Amino acid sequence: MKAHEFRHEMQQTAAVFGRQGKVKVTFSGDGAYTDGETVNIPSLPDQATLTDDQVRIIRGYVDHEAGHLRHSNMPLLMDFYGKCQKSDMMSLKTIHNCLEDIWLEDRVMQGYPGAEKNLRAVTNAVQSMELQGIETLPNQEVLKETTTNSVCLGITTVGREHFAN
Repeated sequence: MKAHEFRHEMQQTAAVFGRQGKVKVTFSGDGAYTDGETVNIPSLPDQATLTDDQVRIIRGYVDHEAGHLRHSNMPLLMDFYGKCQKSDMMSLKTIHNCLEDIWLEDRVMQGYPGAEKNLRAVTNAVQSMELQGIETLPNQEVLKETTTNSVCLGITTVGREHFAN
């Protein structure tokens, strides 16, 4: 499937799945997130032909971020995350987000069982990227830089396995 065709499909899916017809979907950078009004998915070159695995991963990002729109109290989350940033407590925000993600993905799978394969694909891809990042750090930096990421990898791995079974 061509990336430009897939982007159109994901715009529609996010709006329907998130139950917000006016949701804006952007494709930029290398991360997925939502602020309650916009869902951002990692960028895709227009003429790229996507593999089945890439399609499943991107659908997982959309299922996840649209799940926030549907299930999370986004104004409350954005306020809390803003306070974490102002207080230089981004580790707290990151760990909270991991827990929130497990909670909402369970609800996404309850409402749409087909999302499980997409959520597993994106989880595996993100965990693989995190582990590769850890492997490239010098030993001392691994201890300083990956504490929160390591905690989140453990939380998400155990939590998602629990809800998927």
